[in-house]
Amino acid sequence: RIGLEYNIDYFMGKEVPIILRSGIRLDDNKSFYSMGFGFPVIINNKLVLNIDYALDPGLVDEGISHLFSFTILNY
Repeated sequence: RIGLEYNIDYFMGKEVPIILRSGIRLDDNKSFYSMGFGFPVIINNKLVLNIDYALDPGLVDEGISHLFSFTILNY
């Protein structure tokens, strides 16, 4: 398994942090890929909502999965 994350601080000229993610898993001469992105939404000075999306192509005849995740962080 190997994964990669890349942080972008500015998106389309605005200060919006976006995290791009990609990964690959090699298993019995088969490759499994995934990719996605995430970004924080500041609710107030103590709460942050992290929104994550991932695209998982799946196995043969399994189809593509769209995965969403929402996490609330309390600082």
